[in-house]
Amino acid sequence: MSQPRGEQGQDSWVRRARADHEAALESALSEALGGRAEVIAAPPPADDEPWRLTVWVDGLKLHVHGPGHEGPRWFEASSLAFSYARTDDGLDPYETPEGAARLNDIRDRARRAQLDGLEGELRAIWSFSGLRDEALYQISMGRGRPYGIIRLGFGCNQDCAFCWQSRTWPEPDTATCLAWIDQMAELGVSNLLLSGGEPTLYKTLPELVTHAARVHGMEVGLETNAIRFRKKRYLNDLMERGLSKALISLHSADPQTSDAMTRAPGTWVGTVAGIEAALDAGLLVGLNCVIDRDNVAELETHARLIVDRFASRPDARIHQVIYSHPSSAWDVALYEEKVVSLDAIRPRLLAASRTLLDAGLTVSTGGSCGFPPCVVSEEPRLAMPANREEFDTADLSGRAHGAICETCDERPRCLGVRSEYLARFGERGLRPIDVG
Repeated sequence: MSQPRGEQGQDSWVRRARADHEAALESALSEALGGRAEVIAAPPPADDEPWRLTVWVDGLKLHVHGPGHEGPRWFEASSLAFSYARTDDGLDPYETPEGAARLNDIRDRARRAQLDGLEGELRAIWSFSGLRDEALYQISMGRGRPYGIIRLGFGCNQDCAFCWQSRTWPEPDTATCLAWIDQMAELGVSNLLLSGGEPTLYKTLPELVTHAARVHGMEVGLETNAIRFRKKRYLNDLMERGLSKALISLHSADPQTSDAMTRAPGTWVGTVAGIEAALDAGLLVGLNCVIDRDNVAELETHARLIVDRFASRPDARIHQVIYSHPSSAWDVALYEEKVVSLDAIRPRLLAASRTLLDAGLTVSTGGSCGFPPCVVSEEPRLAMPANREEFDTADLSGRAHGAICETCDERPRCLGVRSEYLARFGERGLRPIDVG
């Protein structure tokens, strides 16, 4: 079962929200220029380049240039530069009395208008670039029952180098999130994960937890860096409202390594304190570690920290420890720099996993964010059968198999490896499994 909301679908929040900003922009232009304005193009500007907006007004094609434009211009107003285009027949509109009169009227109106707000609406439109509804709302199957993910926007108090998200993407409003929860409940979702960005920065998170848990009886989890869990009143309030578990990102046992990966100095301390607070409060906790070049050599130390500092706490409830393989970062150059080959990961991942398994903890290295089974096939305790039908098409679309995989006995069940990994390393580190 899979119910992603595609950008072209009737329920597309991205399409509707962007259209609202486009309509607001056209309304502002229509009022300012005294005619029906229709935006033709408003592309995001290249770095350090002024923006340009192309618009039809009463059959005339105008260009509005943002601050910093140094090219030819017809006139200026509110720090913006205006120009116009010839007609489809190649005529200058000023060559006709009607065209000249209309252009002069547009110029006079624009000079009297307040146009400083145009850039704000343009930036709101540009913020949707690259965003699809699947990034915000997903329903998949897991162990025979549907589960849902809602991302409450993409702001974060960290800035992980490996993150696939744009920090400028807009966040859905509370009413939309509540409606998504209702829709998921109607589709039989009983397990909901609220994610981000960093979901604890979403102002109405407590309201959403209450709605999912108390109105619909959902099991509610949070994907978080746990920094805000240090505020025990905040954590206790979420738990009283129905929060039952948390998946917390902890990428290293070393503060300097972690802070380098998250690009947020000093936040490792907050995450560790948040994990301890969650465990002491009785929350069911999962821990997630993304593996890249910065932390791959320290994985066993990372595992030992979990065993010695967290699992040893009285009544600690650690659901599982997850090791994840990063997708392409929003900053593609960073992915090229940070990604590690599977053959380099294998021995260190196995050592860390065995440390955790020997301590009685559950370890996950597969799934839609994990590694193909051939990376950890030497440790049978990590063998977890996969069912491709249980995964969302948005997750599977980013995975592929190499030619070497065709002879693998696990090929029918394996999700494959990330496509960007194959583009970077080819089949390096992949090897067929022969179950005999």
